[in-house]
Amino acid sequence: MRKVINIEEHMEVGRQKKQDAERRRLVEGFRQFLQCSSCRMKCFRCGSHLEVSMESSYPLDIPVSLCKNCREEYEEYQKSVEGVENKDILWHNQEWKAMWKLWIEYQKASRQFMNSKEVEDLLEYLTK
Repeated sequence: MRKVINIEEHMEVGRQKKQDAERRRLVEGFRQFLQCSSCRMKCFRCGSHLEVSMESSYPLDIPVSLCKNCREEYEEYQKSVEGVENKDILWHNQEWKAMWKLWIEYQKASRQFMNSKEVEDLLEYLTK
């Protein structure tokens, strides 16, 4: 006698497989974001390779790795926020300040997101 296949179950298994594949695809993209956005071997601003040393200290308000050039730019930005501006550097205008301000806000938002309960739950699930 031939085996009877329950079409409903068969269709549900197919839907489940598609959902699992989509979930894996989404998680892979998220995993790459987490890995790349927390790499201490590259400058968080320009992406250049860094020589990481234990001696380097990061500004307290933005705990990210910056190359020498980006760090100097960041320090110039900090000075400009405090009212000390270097008029000899032509590109240090209001748009430059706005760019730095938004970049710093983005870095802080990224850290808050990566420290959220949902992300912690996902990481815990992935490491099981």
